[in-house]
Amino acid sequence: MPSADNNRVNSELYRNKIKSEVISSQMMMVRMQEIQREEETRNLDFVRKDNTMPAPEQNSTL
Repeated sequence: MPSADNNRVNSELYRNKIKSEVISSQMMMVRMQEIQREEETRNLDFVRKDNTMPAPEQNSTL
């Protein structure tokens, strides 16, 4: 039955397409989180250089 085979193949292709889109969107979300962390780190570095907030290393008691 060729139509049953076609339906099965089309279903598999559709599932794979959806999986691919989900993975792609997850990767995009991860990248956006990385960018946000980089921006936060950059902001903290700027504040430290401005001497308005001591760096964590300066707060340590050795």
